[in-house]
Amino acid sequence: MAGDMVVVGWTLSTDFPLTPKAFQKTFGGGTVTGDAFFFELASKGIGLEYASYLGGSGEDMAYGIAVDGVPSATPNIYVVGSTTSTNFPTTKGAFQTACGLTQQGTCANGFASKANSKGSALLYSTYLGGSGGLGDAAYGVAVDINENAYISGITGSPNFPTTSGAYKTTCGSDGLCNGSFDGFVSELTFAGTGLVFSTFLGGSSYDYTAGIAVDAAGGIYVSGNTISTDFPTTAGAAQTTFGGMSAGCSPTTGAICGDVTVTKLNPGGVTLAYSTYLGGSLDEYPGISMAVDASGNAYITGQTDSTNFPLVNPFQPAYGGGASDAFVTVVNSTGTAFTSSSYLGGNGQDFGYRTALDAAGDIYVSGGTLSTNFPVKAGVFQTICGTDGTCNGGLSDAWAAKLVASADLSITNSGSPNPVMSGANLTYTIVVKNNGPDTSVNVSMTDVVPTGTTFFSVTPSAGSCTAPPVGSGGTVNCTLTSLTNGSKLTITLVVNVTAASGSVIKDKASVNATTYDAKKGNNVVNTSTNVD
Repeated sequence: MAGDMVVVGWTLSTDFPLTPKAFQKTFGGGTVTGDAFFFELASKGIGLEYASYLGGSGEDMAYGIAVDGVPSATPNIYVVGSTTSTNFPTTKGAFQTACGLTQQGTCANGFASKANSKGSALLYSTYLGGSGGLGDAAYGVAVDINENAYISGITGSPNFPTTSGAYKTTCGSDGLCNGSFDGFVSELTFAGTGLVFSTFLGGSSYDYTAGIAVDAAGGIYVSGNTISTDFPTTAGAAQTTFGGMSAGCSPTTGAICGDVTVTKLNPGGVTLAYSTYLGGSLDEYPGISMAVDASGNAYITGQTDSTNFPLVNPFQPAYGGGASDAFVTVVNSTGTAFTSSSYLGGNGQDFGYRTALDAAGDIYVSGGTLSTNFPVKAGVFQTICGTDGTCNGGLSDAWAAKLVASADLSITNSGSPNPVMSGANLTYTIVVKNNGPDTSVNVSMTDVVPTGTTFFSVTPSAGSCTAPPVGSGGTVNCTLTSLTNGSKLTITLVVNVTAASGSVIKDKASVNATTYDAKKGNNVVNTSTNVD
């Protein structure tokens, strides 16, 4: 339901709070992570809409969750994660109903499950992985308007299921994962019975994919991590070379090593639209989610300990200290530049975990901190770390931040000819420019047909306009879903002059947007034209 919150995770609790119609009412087993779970919390936190276990007798973990892409009062829920349960709940006809065993003969696959809006039944549930290797896990999930699920993760299985014609159908550079791991990106069909496409994504060393998002045109965006100096990047990408890693770092030990990666696959997963590194000379890893706006800008959070992490228009230009800082970075729609990139942290260890966007283009980020001086705003819910201001002797706190997008819109207007003859047409060329630093969303230009003229025509360079009938007065309004930093919207408005010779025609055009604009003084322009 609108305003509700859906949550996934894992639990060892045999008395985890469940709802009467839950799909799985009993704890499946496990001694380390136990069972995965998913639940929906009603808006304002007044109760559970549903809550269910999701697991077998081994260790099950849920990392990613999504709801149907089409707005609905009863959205289906998509959950992905990892499992060591050979009896993980799968559904008849699902893509993969048996767990692939590792080199050691143990179950270690990813999984993808789709539950109905009441959490009372699985519409499909499938393993997702290979066999004979190091195992697999699914980290992120996104859903398109056709209810196909896109899944990102990690695989050490040379025979991880890929599809013919996909971008990369072999693991690593040797086809055997080089004894390590690759990332993967897969799309499941609506019913979960097959793969639309599936591809490896990585270089000759350790790689994985984490966050994933899909745009309206079917472009697939993934964030990840790599220590491969030959990770596939594209010409002109924002960062085409590996930034570096700390000496002796080995990600197979659980350490954070290498660079973040940001990749956009074209629809169908056959080619790369762009692919870039994101990192400094030490170590970075991405959060487990990412977001994409209507213009195709990608938003990534994560963790860095590089004092030379790439910064652009940062709200925090200096490394905060401690073991690591969180970061927030925006990659432009072509992957050729970081339009903004900043540290976010204090004097202890900080990391970013998830990010999301609202309709205004504002960014919501969450993570964890051990910083006693993590940057908080006065008057917020909790201003100190822990209960004592010192993180209770070294126990991390969660944090949540809202980063307000800001875009300086300006508007100019020139009337031609000037002077103009009575009875002739007068053409206004109205230019709206976004001076940045962020994308402006829901841009609207308004111009009331000036006294002494009647409306004739209006033509925008992008977006759409509403206008009064030809030969009448009224208001012209032109709208554009988004305007990126440095871009312009040009509107050609033509009116017919009815004013007498010697008159002065005065026109007023204004622009506004949902995105915050601190410089309102250049959002209105007045233009005068003499009548001959």
